[in-house]
Amino acid sequence: MYRVTVNDEGQKVCSLIHNRQEFLALIDSAQNKSACQAALRGDANGKRAQVQICAQCNPGHNGFMLAGSKQYPTNMIMVDVDYDTAAPGWQQKKEEDTQRILASKEEHAILFLQSTRKGLHIIMRRPDATQPQSENLLLAAQKLGIEPDMCAKDITRVFFCGDSSTLLYLHDDVFAVEDCPYVPEEEEAKSAKPKTNAKAQPAGTPAAPAREHLSHDEQPLYKSLAFTWPEISQKWWQQYNDGLLPQEGERNTRWFSFLTAMSWFTGNAEILRQACHGCTLAADELDALINNVTANYRPAAMPSKLRTLLEKLLRESSRTYTLSRRTLPQSIRHCLGALPRSMDMPLLAALAPMVGALATGVNVTYNGKSTALNLTSFITGESGSNKSSLTDIIYTWTAELRSADAALLAAEEEWRQKKRRTGSSAKEQPAKPAGVIRMPTVNATLPQLCARLSQTGGKHAFSYTEEADEFTSRMAANMQDVTAMQRKAYDGAPYERETVGAEGVNAHIPQLLWNAVYCGTPDALHRMVPNVTDGTCNRMAIASTPDNTFAPLEPHKPLTGAQKEYIQRTAHLLTLMCGTAALPKLEHWAGEWLEGIRQEAEAQQDKVLARARMRTHVTAFRMTVCMLLVRAAERLMADHGYQGAEALLKRNPQAWLPIVSALQNKACRDNYETIADSLIDESMRYFRHRITAAYAAKNYAAAPCGRRATGGNEAIYAALPAAFSLDDVFQLMIKEKPDTKRNTASCQLKRWKQAGRVVRTKTGYAKC
Repeated sequence: MYRVTVNDEGQKVCSLIHNRQEFLALIDSAQNKSACQAALRGDANGKRAQVQICAQCNPGHNGFMLAGSKQYPTNMIMVDVDYDTAAPGWQQKKEEDTQRILASKEEHAILFLQSTRKGLHIIMRRPDATQPQSENLLLAAQKLGIEPDMCAKDITRVFFCGDSSTLLYLHDDVFAVEDCPYVPEEEEAKSAKPKTNAKAQPAGTPAAPAREHLSHDEQPLYKSLAFTWPEISQKWWQQYNDGLLPQEGERNTRWFSFLTAMSWFTGNAEILRQACHGCTLAADELDALINNVTANYRPAAMPSKLRTLLEKLLRESSRTYTLSRRTLPQSIRHCLGALPRSMDMPLLAALAPMVGALATGVNVTYNGKSTALNLTSFITGESGSNKSSLTDIIYTWTAELRSADAALLAAEEEWRQKKRRTGSSAKEQPAKPAGVIRMPTVNATLPQLCARLSQTGGKHAFSYTEEADEFTSRMAANMQDVTAMQRKAYDGAPYERETVGAEGVNAHIPQLLWNAVYCGTPDALHRMVPNVTDGTCNRMAIASTPDNTFAPLEPHKPLTGAQKEYIQRTAHLLTLMCGTAALPKLEHWAGEWLEGIRQEAEAQQDKVLARARMRTHVTAFRMTVCMLLVRAAERLMADHGYQGAEALLKRNPQAWLPIVSALQNKACRDNYETIADSLIDESMRYFRHRITAAYAAKNYAAAPCGRRATGGNEAIYAALPAAFSLDDVFQLMIKEKPDTKRNTASCQLKRWKQAGRVVRTKTGYAKC
């Protein structure tokens, strides 16, 4: 139990009450007795003059600031009961509740019971320490048979304490200091993606997250994008203080609020001091604020103000996603060195389908299903945005496949020339050369493409074009067929195609394995996805080249001969790998990321985001596995030499499995989250408005099958929580129809009440 006082700066601070004697001396002081008598007469000023008590704040030292102390609740809960004094018999009801609570004080672990002018103050042990505060209040109400004030659910709830004449029961355990982990409320949990679980901490230490949201140079990191402390600070004061640094008045309070938000990034005091850019506080004052924050407050979820600010910075900036280069395989770092800056994600989106095609014998298990590394990527950017710089890199990696294809294409061309010379009427026709084309061109007719894909011999085909605009124009009439093939290729599903006539090309592929990389303008991307609701766009890994409209020309840095040789050796080892990898850690991290996006979409009622997440986590999983395969090939070369690694994989094609399994570490998780965040953001960037318009179209059949389609108001009713307010209904209606008036929500509530579907409560409404 803690006493709450107000310091000279107007801030509420706490100090520990150590025992019963100290507490009784405090509440029986002459000042508090006088204030208590005035409060019982209904004097508001007298009530405010009473001693203030907080049951759940658990500071690490005296003088701790009350604001933000929710990270350290004790194992107690304060329940405030207020009776309606206008209702007949309320005093009798209060007396009955009091006697029942006293009779069951041991059973329900009651530690403190006090009578107030119109209610009761109860302190008891939390019924369930694993549940958030609101759930504990409901459990306490159920156990005690009372109706608590659900608006008073803040765990730092302060109450005015009367003298000992109002005290009905006091247990010495109420003065004990017992830490209990903070469990966020549902709305807090939905506002942020799940992070790495914190390691077990000793009692009395801060429950800080296991990971810091910082870049390698200790700059704030959000969605894998690094900002600087000065720009975060400048944007904060611009948005929340009219662009002015706090100079006077409540400057300590404002700086504390700022530091509290910044502590989401890190709990390191030295780094947080960098965040206080331009702070005019004295050094000792600033140190006290920082120590207060780092020692006693770490938010479990990102503060809403900080999220709003960072999202605004994202929209205003031209940043692109980057990976920590020290965590990347050497061959990929060679490729990054040959590209302009900020090309990390375009390069990875280009390399992953190619690596998946090279390692055609590798399967991965995800969600109980074994699949190949089937991927399709689209690198988009305006003309002249360095998309073609990927060509030399792609050709270096696929040199072995291109060499084999070139020999077969030359033999086919020689066969065509012989056939033209002999004529179609000759009795003896030259035999068509047998072989497999692993890199079919997409700039062909649809029958030619189907013929090539049906002749891969059960191996992956890989297609690359730096002119997707030409491809989409040529295939405009058949784009629906092409996207259908891409969807089947992503899932590794069978592909069947029958044509009429002896000259037609038929295809009967038991498992379509076709990875592709397209480079083109945003217009080509939209032409390539004619139907945004058939699942093509969320089966595609999209990456954008950086905006170089006003950027200076960067010198071309081609790969050196040694780098090309190293890459080609790595690629050759990939072709020798076979086997199925089960990566439970990576799969678990993917599930956590997916659940975070689901919660975010549900909290915002964002149907487009909810649909986009469906396959993004799988695509990011496969792309991450491709990176791990490259690292495994390099590890084998480092341990056994190139020839030794080649011989080892020929003897044991699964020699890479233990290496990939051991690479499931923090760097792997960080890379996965960066890739997944990038993929879903790019998908939303290019397709959100088109998908939203498609869902809103009158001819889009989004309702479930049945005798009668569910109306919009039924969907709103289903989305409402068990207890809600008029504003909740209004906000849901606005998301469905932006021009909705508040009176419409009020009328709908009235209809639900008349139908007996909702009832009015003290705090709002509740479903029946």
